Amino acid sequence: TETNTSERGYVGGISGNNYGNIEGSFSSGSIKSKALYTGGISGSLTDTALIKNCYSTSNIEGYTDAGGIVGSIGGKVENCYSTGNVKGNRVGGITGFITGASAYLKNCFALNPSIDATHTENGRIVGTIISPSDVSNNYSWQYMMINGLVVSENQKNGIDINKAELENDVNWSNFVS
Repeated sequence: TETNTSERGYVGGISGNNYGNIEGSFSSGSIKSKALYTGGISGSLTDTALIKNCYSTSNIEGYTDAGGIVGSIGGKVENCYSTGNVKGNRVGGITGFITGASAYLKNCFALNPSIDATHTENGRIVGTIISPSDVSNNYSWQYMMINGLVVSENQKNGIDINKAELENDVNWSNFVS
């Protein structure tokens, strides 16, 4: 999907503001917004929504809360991956922002070449985590660049993974089989 630049918020390759379930979907191309919430699959995800088994190869450029899969998470994201560049203010390879008691981000892969963030709240996986959100078992390219620098693994940056490890990872093999 080729998406032109939008002046509005809530921009995604599949959905702008997701209240339901999106499973087994993908986006490609370029997704740009000059406002809040920009993502490869959905701009925003409400507390009752789910994105599962999806991927995006889209290059993402947003203002605030931009991510390779979803701009802002209030619901659940699992078993997803992104491979495009992400640029904006408060950004991550998977999501820019996650918050909520029922919110989680699990078993995802941020395989983005780079993150270009204009704010200090950024990460290879997620830009900002607000408790009690569950962010666990996520992986990212070991040498992914954030603002031109390599960063170390932690909850926001995910577990380091290289190509050889990726090819042998059980979670990854579920995506490609």
